Amino acid sequence: MADLDLLRSFLAIYRAGAISRATQTVHLTQPALSAQLQALEARLGRALFTRKARGVEPTPAGHALAQAAAAHIDALDVLVDTLSASGPALEGTLYLGGPAEMLTTRVLPALAPLVARGLTLEVRLDVVTPLLEALGADELDLVVASRKVGARGLEYQPLYDEELVLVAAPAWAEKLPRELLEGPGGEAALARAPLLAYADDLPLLRRYFRACFDTRVRGSARAVVPDLRAVMVLAEAGAGVTVLPRYLCEDPLQRGALVELMRPAKPVLNRIHLATREARTQAPRIQAAVELLLRAAPTW
Repeated sequence: MADLDLLRSFLAIYRAGAISRATQTVHLTQPALSAQLQALEARLGRALFTRKARGVEPTPAGHALAQAAAAHIDALDVLVDTLSASGPALEGTLYLGGPAEMLTTRVLPALAPLVARGLTLEVRLDVVTPLLEALGADELDLVVASRKVGARGLEYQPLYDEELVLVAAPAWAEKLPRELLEGPGGEAALARAPLLAYADDLPLLRRYFRACFDTRVRGSARAVVPDLRAVMVLAEAGAGVTVLPRYLCEDPLQRGALVELMRPAKPVLNRIHLATREARTQAPRIQAAVELLLRAAPTW
């Protein structure tokens, strides 16, 4: 068990990017957590982090250890949380906000063990800006956020890097072949197709265009639905082109109902964060939810 504790402490530091921030996850003091890291580095005979002015940066050995160990440790912790009835009872209500598709397919199933321990969940499904405003106004405890807003009093922890893919029905793939999109002026070729989005400002499309074409999206969306599952249904039905997280559209891609229109040399990633209010981070129900989600996310 000692080795597992050392690995859990290492992963907490790796994910938080600082020993001081990781103390909130493992419930250890900073000196105790530093001692555990030193013990693990001594056992392995190599440094796992480089100390910086503001936090730590993983060494190549640190990255390699995280990639090798994270999924196994996380899966074990999720299993224990799911099966164990010995965890302390949780009281009160967790007011949670986030995008409909991610909460439905990933977040809520991961939080189910907390409900079994007595937690009450009230969920608000919306796009990120009104959710973060509600968090700042003390209407929500925790928000799954697709971007950070620099509002005073909010804290963010990285949760998950979703890979974004440009997709459409097969008929559009024939009109917009990959060689056309990946060649010069590929972004102009996309102007031939209606764009589908979950918000008026085309957040995922904008990120994808900026990463792949180094330009802005031309035009506006032909359809806007604040649920990426509905956007995906429109795309499958041939309504147009959209950008979706790979985890969400993996099944229609495998079935051939959607086609990945481009294969960028470097995957386009969109970081998802857990947002809380600084003054409320220590509440047991919020701590329990954050810890469980951080352990579950690597398996997504």
